[in-house]
Amino acid sequence: MHALVRFARYDAAGAHTGSFDSVYVLTRQDDRWGVLARIGFATV
Repeated sequence: MHALVRFARYDAAGAHTGSFDSVYVLTRQDDRWGVLARIGFATV
C-alpha cells in the first residue's frame, strides 16, 4: 500500500513555517503492518 501524507510546521506564534509531502510504502507480513520506505519532499 502507498500513502501520500502532508505535514505542516508552525512556529510558537502560529505562523506556517513549511510543509513536507511524504510517500510511505506500507507492507503487511505475518499479519503485521510496517513501513518499508519513506520518501520526503519539502514544499515550503
